[in-house]
Amino acid sequence: MVVIVDREAFDRGAFKAQGEFTRINKAFDGKLEEILVEINNSLWSSAG
Repeated sequence: MVVIVDREAFDRGAFKAQGEFTRINKAFDGKLEEILVEINNSLWSSAG
């Protein structure tokens, strides 16, 4: 099973109800994209 959390994921489902990527990104001081890249890199490096 592959689960990918990317910017588009924040514009759907439960995240959409919470204001989508833009609003959630503000809560992370504009660094949400960077955080997602870091999380995905960590997940893929531990899987390989």
